[in-house]
Amino acid sequence: MTGNVHEWYSDLYASYSAEAQTNPVGPDHGGEHVIRGGACINTTNYCRVSYRYYYCTTQENQNLGFRLAMSK
Repeated sequence: MTGNVHEWYSDLYASYSAEAQTNPVGPDHGGEHVIRGGACINTTNYCRVSYRYYYCTTQENQNLGFRLAMSK
């Protein structure tokens, strides 16, 4: 899946703190969601799962997607 579209996360964006963390979820409110990975229009540097950036919820972008997941 990596490299098809940026993956949109429900977590809101904030910079990571310097402290060790496990599964940080970001702030409780804000206007920018975390996106990871890259889209087919990006260079390979952006098509890594470790690439993390943000996108404003009011903007449209045809290079964003999301993954459906179900827990048992």
